[in-house]
Amino acid sequence: MNCVIPLDCLAPGESAQIVDVEGDTTFLTRLQEIGLNIGAQIRMVKAGSPCIVATGGHQVSLRTNELATVLVELKHG
Repeated sequence: MNCVIPLDCLAPGESAQIVDVEGDTTFLTRLQEIGLNIGAQIRMVKAGSPCIVATGGHQVSLRTNELATVLVELKHG
C-alpha cells in the first residue's frame, strides 16, 4: 500500500518519491535546480527544521516551511 504524505513527515532513513510540489515560481525553480522534481527518489537523512534529504547523490538542507509544499509517496512492501 502506498501513502502520500508531506515531506517533513518522513522519518530519518525512510525513502519516498516526490509526487507533487506546490509553491511560487521562484521556489519551484529552486527545487528543480537542486533535483527535487516530481518523480525524484529521496531519502530523509535528518528530520527537523532544517531537515536534510538525499537525492541523486547529493544532500540538501530545507526549512520546514518549505517542506509543507512537497508531497511524497512512501512505498511499503
